[in-house]
Amino acid sequence: MPWNGGSYPDGNQDLPTNRVGISDNFTWIDNEINKDHYWNDSNANLNGRHKQISIPNSSPVPSVPTDSDGVMYVETVSDNGTDKQVLKHNDGTTIRPMSWGTVWAYCTFNPTTGVIASSQNVASLALASNVFTLTFTEAAPDTNYMIFGSSIYSSGSQRADMVSVYRTEDSGENIAVGSFKFCIISSNSGRLLKTSEMKSSKIHVMAIL
Repeated sequence: MPWNGGSYPDGNQDLPTNRVGISDNFTWIDNEINKDHYWNDSNANLNGRHKQISIPNSSPVPSVPTDSDGVMYVETVSDNGTDKQVLKHNDGTTIRPMSWGTVWAYCTFNPTTGVIASSQNVASLALASNVFTLTFTEAAPDTNYMIFGSSIYSSGSQRADMVSVYRTEDSGENIAVGSFKFCIISSNSGRLLKTSEMKSSKIHVMAIL
């Protein structure tokens, strides 16, 4: 049922006509407002409050109204071959749901093949000289993020090798706003594992702000 245009009550129409228009508009309000709001809820304190926000995809980037400082919109982006919806500022930067403890990026992959099973905000994962480089699709706001990782051992003992940020005397910690380097450390010997020595079937690594 669409919204009836015009103003009701309309002094140029008779009472029955006005009653139909007013009734239809109230039905429209009940149906449409109820989609994203608490409406006629048993808890009167909730009525009128948002229960969710439904935002359709917007393309191209919406313009900023003259009386506003910015807009937010939803856009579908391709991340490692998978379309995902993100909420963005009008300047194109992605909005994260939390300002602390936010998972900026994660990646689950097979260390021997380099095949990514699942990821978010990961543009690429490269391996060179037994050191992995994870590059973000969207750069982090700064380098003050934490790296966490774990592994699943493929066979034999229940050993779980460790993920560590790769550090050298020349370059120090290899953490940048656009990428970071990490390596796999043996939980038995504590040394960096070569690719040929990696027995984990899955490695999980994430960057947390």
